[in-house]
Amino acid sequence: MAFLFNKIYMKSWIKIDREITNHWIFKDPWKFRNWIDLLTLVNHAEQKINIKGVILTCKRGETLCSLDTLSKRWDCDKSKVRRFLKLLESDSMIELKSEQITTRLTICKYATYQGERNADETQMKRKRNANETELTPNKNEKKEKNENNELTTILSDSSNVQNFDFKKTLISFGVPESIASDWMKVRKNKKATNTETALKRILTQISKANISPKQAIELCVEKSWSGFESDWYENLKQQSVKKVNYDDQFRKADGSIDHEAKRNAFVDRVLGRDQQENATEKFGNIQDIGFIDVSGK
Repeated sequence: MAFLFNKIYMKSWIKIDREITNHWIFKDPWKFRNWIDLLTLVNHAEQKINIKGVILTCKRGETLCSLDTLSKRWDCDKSKVRRFLKLLESDSMIELKSEQITTRLTICKYATYQGERNADETQMKRKRNANETELTPNKNEKKEKNENNELTTILSDSSNVQNFDFKKTLISFGVPESIASDWMKVRKNKKATNTETALKRILTQISKANISPKQAIELCVEKSWSGFESDWYENLKQQSVKKVNYDDQFRKADGSIDHEAKRNAFVDRVLGRDQQENATEKFGNIQDIGFIDVSGK
């Protein structure tokens, strides 16, 4: 199951024209580096993004980020970021538009330089060892392979900074802050490291389990798990099925459980018939032993 996230990190690429080496921005390493960074930040497809409770549509070739976000990402003050963006805007390389809580940045002519080729233009020919080999790559198959094999990581606009924040990233996945805080305590008690690599692995396992990050982390808190494995979740589901199936043999015609019969079966298995009369004294007036695992597993 695939989950919808704000941003997806995977192995991908952007097109760079060789003529950029003759452009003024290429002469300044800082400006050139951050121009390339902007090209990688903008969306390759339209999507809706939730920023502080406000849903904004971010189109292809656009990104929603504040000056503060970029200043942290580029490790400089906001005034330098502002001057650089204004310089790009003056040369018609970007367009800036103030939104209610952020800034919308659009790369000019993005579709022209980053557009996909038509299907009939996807053939490539290479000569290898003097023998010509015709290659016909299928972009859709390549994209599907990448999506299946590469780890996808959800990052909100606030995560576009150099310092990774484990808790904030969890919240950006839709995990309630209170649940995230509780799980951080569990991980701290078990001396688990809160690194981006650790979270990526956990998210991969959550995706395999076919549940949402919110459901998975709530389960981790409930079970005091410092991590998450899809196999653990599958085992819990199997145990739940066994418990339901065991109860079915004591179900009455009206659908209710015959607790007396269930209790006797438990006593018979654990104590033996000869001690069944002493069961009430040992267990008290238990009417429902559903909380006891009597499945034998």
